[in-house]
Amino acid sequence: MHYILALAALVAVWRHVRLQKAFAQIYMVVGSGILIGTTLLHWAILLVRNVTLKQFGSRAQVHRGDGWAQIVIPVNRPFTVHAGMAVYIWMPGVSPFSMFYSHPFTVTWWELNAQGKATSISILVQKKNGFTRSLMDHPGKEFLTWIDGPYGERIDLSSYNNVLLVASGMGIAAQIPYIRELLNKHPKRIFVAWELDDESNLDWVYQWMNQLLLQDKESYVHLAPSYLKPCANSDQILRFGLYLPSHSKSPERPEPWNSKHDRIWKLSGEIDPWKVVSTDFWRQSGTSLVTVSANKRIRKGITEVIRTKMEHVVDLLELPFQPENLRNHRRQKVVTERV
Repeated sequence: MHYILALAALVAVWRHVRLQKAFAQIYMVVGSGILIGTTLLHWAILLVRNVTLKQFGSRAQVHRGDGWAQIVIPVNRPFTVHAGMAVYIWMPGVSPFSMFYSHPFTVTWWELNAQGKATSISILVQKKNGFTRSLMDHPGKEFLTWIDGPYGERIDLSSYNNVLLVASGMGIAAQIPYIRELLNKHPKRIFVAWELDDESNLDWVYQWMNQLLLQDKESYVHLAPSYLKPCANSDQILRFGLYLPSHSKSPERPEPWNSKHDRIWKLSGEIDPWKVVSTDFWRQSGTSLVTVSANKRIRKGITEVIRTKMEHVVDLLELPFQPENLRNHRRQKVVTERV
């Protein structure tokens, strides 16, 4: 659709300048040449990425849940994926209009071959309007899919010893890849604070949470109730705190979630930025970072805490993907910030 509109604009401008002086026509020709060249290059990359002698695109599998879906896309030509990257996917069979558009999604998980390149990628989709609604309402479980990408700048977090990752709702989809990469960098402490819209949100990522905890098994310890305090006997530890606003009347004391790892804790109520960015977490030496993919209330609160009390101690990174606050249905602006 964008190409059609661009072509229409090009024709309209040419009709206007073709009777003008030569330099106006030269500008038009040069600009048109650049546009045509970059378009052809883009399509060449798309063909190389998606078409092989045996495959014309991928056959994506869609696994639906209650208001969400996981899309698993085989990669015809394996490529390198890093945390924070996104892809545009084209799935023409979803609706009569989906063939005219591609849609961007954060890559949440990927499977690797022996060369360290992705052979399949997984993305999480939450039912909203347009494409995602059509996908969720469609009875099909497999769709022809083309991948455009991946896009996104790699952010190196290897220099940080203490990392707090804060998410709300679908924001966990943006944090999972960073957790995975951090575990390969051997930081001292990783804590994930996730505010769930509903307890069923766990179905989205529990399989990946389990794999991450298994990846971190060398630092496995049985936590004391003071779940935010670092453990002196471990050089590396990953823990999850699940905040449940729907359980706001429940006891405030953290409770271990039904997990064989004993490193997933349930907490009642919403995330309180002034508590979650706790000084206990930053007590030991080392560089510290907070990454955020959450609703506006949480982002604003954490930014205020760090700027007020920890500006020279903790770095803040707002990830490119930020979920909208489903409780008031307001679309949030995507911001990337480094304090």
